[in-house]
Amino acid sequence: MQTLQTNRESLGTLIVDAMRMKSMSVEKLSVITGVSDRILNNLIEERYENIPPAPYVRGYLLKIAGVLNLDGEALWADYVKHN
Repeated sequence: MQTLQTNRESLGTLIVDAMRMKSMSVEKLSVITGVSDRILNNLIEERYENIPPAPYVRGYLLKIAGVLNLDGEALWADYVKHN
C-alpha cells in the first residue's frame, strides 16, 4: 500500500500515478469503483467545487484507494487538510 509523500504530492497526482502503475484508465476505474468518471476527473484535476459534499468524497476516496492499493484514510486526511 502506498502512502502519501511528505513532500505533498497532490491528491490528483497520487491517483494518476497509481492508475498508471495498474495500467488503468479513468473509465475502467469508474466501472470498478462505481464512482462516475465525472467525479473521478474532478478529483484528479482537484476541482473540488464540482464534487458532492465531504461524506461522499470520503467514500469515493476509500473505494478508489482500495482498487489502487493506496491508503484511503491518508487520502481522506489529505483532502480534509487541504480543503
